[in-house]
Formats: sequence, structure tokens, C-alpha cells
Amino acid sequence: MERWTDSAVHLALAVPEREMSADDWHRVAYAQYRSGDLSAAQEALAHVLGLDPGHASATKLGVIVQAALESSGPLIPQGFE
Repeated sequence: MERWTDSAVHLALAVPEREMSADDWHRVAYAQYRSGDLSAAQEALAHVLGLDPGHASATKLGVIVQAALESSGPLIPQGFE
């Protein structure tokens, strides 16, 4: 249903309620990435890699998030001169 913002919020709310595994943190990071919250996704990925430095999916997602953060800049209206 592509309700990534709802997913990200609810997954993040579960964090204090349980002992999070690397896979749990990856799920949070992915939902945050898909919802467009790149800085939160980056923070969640830091937790993943802190628990499991070789987490393949988190490493891939980290590259994607970093590239998105680097490419995002100020929005310039189309036709702006």
C-alpha cells in the first residue's frame, strides 16, 4: 500500500519497547528511507552497522541513502534564470 511514513513512525515507536536486532534496525531504516526521511534512515543504519558491520542489506541501503543525501540540494523552480 506504500504507506512508508506510517510504517516508519510505527517501527520507530517500537524501538524503546524491545531489544533491537540488526535486522530490526534495517527494517526501520528502510521504512524511513522510503518515506523520504533520509537523516533518520542514516541514523538507523548506524545502529545496524554498529550491531553487524557486515550487514549486506544495510551496507547497500547506506550507499543509496548517502547518494540521495549528497544529490539533494536546494530546489530551484523549473525555468529559473
